[in-house]
Amino acid sequence: MADALRPLTLLLGAVCLWALCVLILALAGLGSRFPERAAATGPAPLPAVSLTRGVSRRGALQQYSEVGNRP
Repeated sequence: MADALRPLTLLLGAVCLWALCVLILALAGLGSRFPERAAATGPAPLPAVSLTRGVSRRGALQQYSEVGNRP
């Protein structure tokens, strides 16, 4: 009888069997032995940021007038 089944049908059957096994294990207490998490204290504080004004590296606007003259 298994010879008459298509490979996709066998794959679907294997996935369903795997899902059924996971369901049975979950109902039987899978993962119940993990300790509970400690009380959450909140996220760590963000580091202080200091902003300083930088000097432009582009130069004056008059330096770029040649770009407009030559396309």
